[in-house]
Amino acid sequence: MKKIILTLCVALLSIAAGHKTQAQDAGELVTIVKINRTDGRIVRYGLPSSPVVDFVGDNLVVSAAEVEELEIPRGEVSHIDFEQNWQSALDASSLGENDFSFSFDGANTLLLASPRLTKVELFDTAGRKAISAGAVDGNARVSLDALPAGVYVVVPDCHPAIKIVKK
Repeated sequence: MKKIILTLCVALLSIAAGHKTQAQDAGELVTIVKINRTDGRIVRYGLPSSPVVDFVGDNLVVSAAEVEELEIPRGEVSHIDFEQNWQSALDASSLGENDFSFSFDGANTLLLASPRLTKVELFDTAGRKAISAGAVDGNARVSLDALPAGVYVVVPDCHPAIKIVKK
């Protein structure tokens, strides 16, 4: 267990050290947390800020400035990969049947992709639907420009809900 935590810390420090590089024409430099699940599914989170990965009880917890804590039962995680890359939306056609990708394009646009994605809804903390958007060929681009700052719950129809923070 200590070896896993040490490996994660080293990976996060490496990512944080390289995070100061300025974005070029290719887009924004993001940290991609790739969670490989024991059932073969891969979930990718592209985050502009440096994520923090921790184990709390029986859960793997990923947090970053853009999202509230993402909790995944530890027993469902095979392994985690980190990489820094220039932001480019993954197209659903490049993902496996049960894979899912979630990222930001700038501060106010969400990019979601999965071959099974057909609809995305956003709710405020009071449970009111703020946005409903359809996906085209498994890809959805959701603008948050019209929403006030706050915490929102993103509910894709093919993946558990994700809490985000709009600043």
